[in-house]
Parts: sequence; C-alpha cells; structure tokens
Amino acid sequence: MLKHGATIGGKATEYNSWSNMKKRCLNPNNRKFKRYGARGIKIDAEWLGENGFVNFLADLGLRPSPRHSLHRIDGDGHYTASNCVWAPSKVQGRNTKRIKLSEEIAEEIRRQDYTIPMTELARFYGVSYSAIQAVLGYETWN
Repeated sequence: MLKHGATIGGKATEYNSWSNMKKRCLNPNNRKFKRYGARGIKIDAEWLGENGFVNFLADLGLRPSPRHSLHRIDGDGHYTASNCVWAPSKVQGRNTKRIKLSEEIAEEIRRQDYTIPMTELARFYGVSYSAIQAVLGYETWN
C-alpha cells in the first residue's frame, strides 16, 4: 500500500499527488513542466529515489480528506517538507498568480478610492469579478 496507495472513487491519492509532483518538475514533456520544472521548482532529494514516496508520506502524512491536495505554501518555493501541506482547493486558489495580481489591483483600488462598478474594474484590469470580490473580502456586492 505504501508504494502505490489506493484510489477512492477515482480521486487522487497521496501516491498520485507525489507522482504528479515529480512529473511536473522533472518531465519536460509534461504539459505543466513550464510552470514548475522549467521555472526551477525543485523536489527535496529525500522525496526522490527508491524510498522517495515513503519519505514524502512520512513528512506530510495522509491527506485529511479527499478534498485536500498537495499545496506549496510559497508558490515560488520548492517541494519540501517545510513548504508543503495538504490543503483544500479553496486555500490553494488564494495562492495563484491571478489572485496575487488581484491583490495588487485591490490595493490600487483602495488607494484610488474608485467609485465605478466592480465589473468595470475587473474588465479594465483584466481579472475576474470574483477575484476582486475575494481579495476585498466581499461575499456579495449590493
């Protein structure tokens, strides 16, 4: 079981997360390589090789739920025990380049004290309306 894990309802397991992490960082033919390996994102040497998965699992433990997946705390950092956790997609969504851009936009919006609709601001800055809402902490706009 430690070597291959098990699938539950076709969802990714710890083993699949580990395997996909390696593909993103080490395989130039992987479609996500340009966002990981090509950017210099590395994997802890302890997580590679014959006992790599066992070490990975020892460091991170089992996923708390099927909703959790492998997450790098610092999106520009490496895959290491100190930079990785199991996190739900809601948390991971806050760490994307798109959201980081929206945070910068939100700060500019706060500084400028705009009085135009958020939909127009989103269109002007080229981000989603929901991204601006999320960054500003609004669930809905009146």
